[in-house]
Amino acid sequence: GEVAWRMVIELTSGIMIGGSIGYGLDYLFSTTPIFLIVFILFGFAAGIRVVIGSARDMQERQLRAMKAQTEAEHSARTEG
Repeated sequence: GEVAWRMVIELTSGIMIGGSIGYGLDYLFSTTPIFLIVFILFGFAAGIRVVIGSARDMQERQLRAMKAQTEAEHSARTEG
């Protein structure tokens, strides 16, 4: 639950920040929404990158925990 919300917020934040920058540049240069579109795409890409990094970190933590549990079970069997 908490992890899923974190990923959604990271992705949404990237899109919102990119959109804000794009809107600001379009307003500043009085252009069509080209910067808005470009920076929303950049924000989406950045958000996806952050989400993938978070997923990778969670997977590594889970694998370390499973390895530690397996080693503890193995050492408990060999001691007894």
